[in-house]
Amino acid sequence: NLHGLMTPGISYRGLGGSWGFKVDISDEDKIKLGETKYEDWRFNYAFSSFMAGVHYSQYTGFYIDNSSIVDNTLTDNDPRIQLPDMYVRTIGAYFTWIWDKERFSMPGVVDHTERQVESGGSWLFGGAISETVFNNAGGLIPASMNAQFAGAVGLTEGKFLSLVAKGGYGYTLGSKWFLGGVIQLGLGVQNRRLSFLNGTSTRGWDPAWRAEAHIAAGYNGDQVYTGFKIYSFGNVYNGAGMQINSTQFNSSLFLGWHI
Repeated sequence: NLHGLMTPGISYRGLGGSWGFKVDISDEDKIKLGETKYEDWRFNYAFSSFMAGVHYSQYTGFYIDNSSIVDNTLTDNDPRIQLPDMYVRTIGAYFTWIWDKERFSMPGVVDHTERQVESGGSWLFGGAISETVFNNAGGLIPASMNAQFAGAVGLTEGKFLSLVAKGGYGYTLGSKWFLGGVIQLGLGVQNRRLSFLNGTSTRGWDPAWRAEAHIAAGYNGDQVYTGFKIYSFGNVYNGAGMQINSTQFNSSLFLGWHI
């Protein structure tokens, strides 16, 4: 239950970092949807020929949006089914190499420490490694839904470690006034470990899928830069007769000064 996030950040010559935290919500939302604890740390290294970064995030406290499917006595006016101890934690690192740095500025799109002098684009190549953990000591699947998730009865934790190779394309239109975007897709392998209420666990290997997107638009002048940007990445996790789709979507308005 996160209706507003703040993410202060700082960049210097391609080195950047940010810290995300939540804005307080109304008492009405706390009753209906519960509260979510949130922390997000990111460090980026955006240079002309490559970009690398590490990230860590954790969300603790969830609710089931379609609670009436789990309990048909509930209506839209009732509080949702809440899982205050459930958490999702992701930690990872990534690397992207810019094929033609003369035609495309990755820092111009990502952290605005450079300005692209004319429209152009480049192919991108790289890789990513990440570990994601879904955990709820009381079970991830409500008991009333066991029949639909037979392989996940009593599932308390899913831990997924993935390694992917990725590629894509980046393009920026304009110079001081600009519109830029990056799209990358990744394919690799994933190690899966699932733990259950009875103390047992299973392991296995699956294909890993990943998608990343950066979009930014605005003004990058000699002293001031401002605009709007979106960053999103998603992974697909398989196992125990189910599929978990995890997507992080961040959109923000930004305003800064070149010093």
